[in-house]
Amino acid sequence: NLLNRLKHKISSKKHLQAQIDWAIEKIMAGKVYEPEVEVNPLSASGKSIDKAMNSITNNLMKLLPWMRYYTRRQTHLKPSFPPNLAQSEQLANSVNSPNFNTFELIPVLGRNNVLPLTAHCIFSENKLFSLVDEKTFGSFVVTVRDGYYQENPYHNDLHAADVLQMCHYFLNNGLREVAQLDDVDCLGFLVAALVHDLKHPGITNGLLETAKSELAVAYNGQAVLENYHLAQAFSVVQKCCLFQRLTFEQASVVRKSCLLYTSDAADDMQCVDLGGRRIIKKKKKKNKQQ
Repeated sequence: NLLNRLKHKISSKKHLQAQIDWAIEKIMAGKVYEPEVEVNPLSASGKSIDKAMNSITNNLMKLLPWMRYYTRRQTHLKPSFPPNLAQSEQLANSVNSPNFNTFELIPVLGRNNVLPLTAHCIFSENKLFSLVDEKTFGSFVVTVRDGYYQENPYHNDLHAADVLQMCHYFLNNGLREVAQLDDVDCLGFLVAALVHDLKHPGITNGLLETAKSELAVAYNGQAVLENYHLAQAFSVVQKCCLFQRLTFEQASVVRKSCLLYTSDAADDMQCVDLGGRRIIKKKKKKNKQQ
């Protein structure tokens, strides 16, 4: 819809309309993540292909914030903390159910309130406001919500709320006891769930690495998005002073838990205990014989 509106606005510029038609066709065909580069195979070198791919991805990364500016104008709305009685009852019933559905909460809470109020309810249910200040947490979770792009079809604020709730459900249905998790371990687990896809651009690691994008270069092609999400998350943690009540040792446990729970499982096979302490780290074998 945004592209169609843009197309009508520039009706006098036929060459731009043709490019927009091409973009709409790719979106409708589900080929957004399959970049096409017109290259003459007889004269082009590998370097020219790499340069073209790099240009496409970096230009796309620059375009996304501009589009988001026009599609996210209403997201910076602060919910009231704590939720009112009706909201609290609805949330308490929802977050403790395996059939939790973020979309059903939108008419009750409003889209912009789903993640903040769900997170508040879950942290309250787990008695974590003894470790983090409730008012500080309110500022933190609103900032996190604004860091998720609502126009992403999957990696958005509702996805964060969904993952957070499932982690809460597991914790309170045997995981806490089986894994012998204390409150600090649970805090790390739930914070990791809350921020695990923060500022996700809607582009895969594979595309970023293949195109040698600026992000891939910055993180040496290693778990690019996972490292990016965590860097953004801890920037918000520091800005909001979320861990001001924790000791140095407690804050270290939470940070290590976040690093562990949001790591890229595609790079290596890890065997860890659920308190965030590593037992084994085993690199993938290059082939079945090894």
